[in-house]
Amino acid sequence: MKRNRSFLFTCLLLGAGRLAAANVGRDWGVERQFYSDPVTGVRICELTCGTNQADNLYFHFSNFTADDRYLICVANYSGSPQLFRAEVETGRLVQLTDDPAVNAHSACPDPTHARRVYYLRGPAVIALDVIDFTEREVGEIPRPYVGGFQQPTLSGDGRWLTLGKQRDAANWEIGLLDTATGGYRTVITQGFRIGHVQHSPTDPVIFYVWETGGYAPQRSWVVNIDGSGNRPFYARTHPTNWFTPLKEWVTHEAWVKDTGQMTMVNDKVGIMLVGKGGAARLLRAGSYWHAAARPDGKFIVADDLQGRLWLIATESGSSRLLATGLRDTVHRVHPHASFDQLGRYVQFHSGRTHETVALIDLRNLPDPVDWNAGQDHQNMMDQLGITSLRPGADGMHPQATNYQNTDEAKANPFPNLPDPLRLRNGEPVSTPEMWWKLRRPEIVEDFDREIYGRVPSNVPPVTWRVTSTVRTTNGAAPVIRKELVGQVDNSACPAIDVKIQLTLTTPADAPGPVPVMLEFGFGNFGGFGRNRVGRTNEVGGLGRFRRGATNGFRGFGGFGRGPDWRQLVLSNGWGYAVIVPTSYQADNGAGLTRGIIGLCNCGQPRRPDDWGALRAWAWGASRALDYFETDAAVDARQVGIEGLSRYGKAALVTMAYERRFAIALIGSSGEGGAKLSRRNWGERVENLTGTGEYHWMAGNFLKYGGPLTPGDLPVDAHELIALCAPRPVFISYGASSGPGAEGTWVDQHGSFMAAVAAGPVYRLLGKRDLGTPGDDRTDPMPPLNTALTSGELAWRQHDGGHTDAPNWPAFLSWANRYLHAAAGK
Repeated sequence: MKRNRSFLFTCLLLGAGRLAAANVGRDWGVERQFYSDPVTGVRICELTCGTNQADNLYFHFSNFTADDRYLICVANYSGSPQLFRAEVETGRLVQLTDDPAVNAHSACPDPTHARRVYYLRGPAVIALDVIDFTEREVGEIPRPYVGGFQQPTLSGDGRWLTLGKQRDAANWEIGLLDTATGGYRTVITQGFRIGHVQHSPTDPVIFYVWETGGYAPQRSWVVNIDGSGNRPFYARTHPTNWFTPLKEWVTHEAWVKDTGQMTMVNDKVGIMLVGKGGAARLLRAGSYWHAAARPDGKFIVADDLQGRLWLIATESGSSRLLATGLRDTVHRVHPHASFDQLGRYVQFHSGRTHETVALIDLRNLPDPVDWNAGQDHQNMMDQLGITSLRPGADGMHPQATNYQNTDEAKANPFPNLPDPLRLRNGEPVSTPEMWWKLRRPEIVEDFDREIYGRVPSNVPPVTWRVTSTVRTTNGAAPVIRKELVGQVDNSACPAIDVKIQLTLTTPADAPGPVPVMLEFGFGNFGGFGRNRVGRTNEVGGLGRFRRGATNGFRGFGGFGRGPDWRQLVLSNGWGYAVIVPTSYQADNGAGLTRGIIGLCNCGQPRRPDDWGALRAWAWGASRALDYFETDAAVDARQVGIEGLSRYGKAALVTMAYERRFAIALIGSSGEGGAKLSRRNWGERVENLTGTGEYHWMAGNFLKYGGPLTPGDLPVDAHELIALCAPRPVFISYGASSGPGAEGTWVDQHGSFMAAVAAGPVYRLLGKRDLGTPGDDRTDPMPPLNTALTSGELAWRQHDGGHTDAPNWPAFLSWANRYLHAAAGK
């Protein structure tokens, strides 16, 4: 590589400080390369891409010069680790030191001087000019010391260089060197290994830890720079001996500039913000490793044990995944991420391809992907390596070769259902304890991974606001009607705005909190546009691949034939609520990079086990329940969930996952809901893997419409119903044939079979099932308009079409055994 002119000129200088060694000032050219993270799409710049090992400085301080022109890093290009400057704009690498005695990892840029970096060469503290490469010995760390020093840091004004050193075999000390005079003094001596020494950027105090690698009676400490006031900083809980599991393990810490707070990574809890008095606020739960704050304190950058990098908003705790695959083992490579002086860049150490220093320009984070459903669907197939899918059933054209099957002789090609009461290792589940601790988590994991997808750990919080309160009537009943908006925090991805639309109606004259039935429904009130009734399920919105789709029928909940369910609920002394699922997650594949799913992915495509719309809609219902717990008019322990068709699927998923819901009415949910997926009747799994409906499910579900079959599913609908146990569930359908029938598409019999097969779990938990003999293959369905309501599992078919309205009277009569309105005075 050629040397630049400044290097040649420097070699001629005399008397300007210590003369540079051979490679000081050497221009190593530009090595940088760019790539897009395969998961997040974030553009990453690798500054050091040669075969030489490169590393960043520690994350306790910014690794950039005060003007953000250069990133200071460590690399081994000339026989030993030395300091380099990498120009941010061009990527040009220039060597700053060349001496085997240099402790390159001891370097720290002066936050007040754009050209100055301090580092240790042996015991000497050196001030280095990164432009002309001259050096000045500031002072020296006096003996005694054993085995070197801990990483030094500077005070916010650049005056004090602070470090830890080992005095002898038993004692460590914190030392303070005055960069103006070179004077050194001992601040405090301790009989344990001192680590993570950091001078506060705002106060005359020094933070340090009892460094053990794990258990310490008291991990974090703070002391005044004059040696007084030594005290615990954050008093963590800890066991009295090694045999008791750690409740907390504080691993790494870094000051938040200008606030006097510190970010602390508590491996057993998450990332905390800890104030001067030791009061802690949990910022983000989860298992992380290091965390550093942006200078303005608004964001934290943190790495986790899976080699991923996260950007976390300090106000809300919402997070954005930035990068993945940064290290291949926990302890080989640490990203040790931090910010530049102005908070525009995140810099970190990456082991993705080799050991390199990398940058993310936060100003260039990718915009949300704007794909149609076909493009998103193809992306998921590409991720899964699937080249083709089997066609779904046609529910509209009897002459079609793939017309839906309605022949019971062909309906059960995979007759053996997974046993909900047998562990994966074959052991039978014989007690409720085994169900709750062992078997139920296995089933949930299968549904999470393969069927409905996982709710990510970075779902931001929701703030509820009542936008309108009106006293009115419904029929003859006086009511109080509230309109609410749930604003989802989007500080980690401002381009995506998510609001949850909810209405709550309660009896105006109720003597106390009342039970409430929450319906997945449609919105038609202020702030969300007019005429939204049925919009997402209109036939015109189904698309050409949705023939025979679940809602291609003649009515929807509340709009079909039968009594007004809301007035029936009020006559029961209860309240009712309607949540609009499409207000926070669209009912189409194009919406997967928007809404709550898109917000959590910052507008980028899903991964195969990410949640689909059904799981997202269920998440919204849980957030509504959060609000109900704060409303004095609602008895939040007595809230039920109801939905029809695709919203019947969502209601069943909600009931299965959210154990706070007390009761459920599941209307005509069909495939993906209460219908056995192993059944070849009406709508099939293959319909749900096509472009019209795949967005309801996890990406992994596509496999079962392609290389795998429904018989390969690890779970089925009977186990989804079983996850609701022991709480009461009423399964509702219309007739399959005859006057007023809703048709065969939803597979009434397959859903009845699933309810029967869920019965053993209810019985194990001390509850009653449908009351049939208990064989899902042979139990006969009851006649139309005949309810099975003797147990916590209930069933009824009506002759009123694709609606659950005719079943509301039977449901409420049955539900009165479980929910109770407040008694009058």
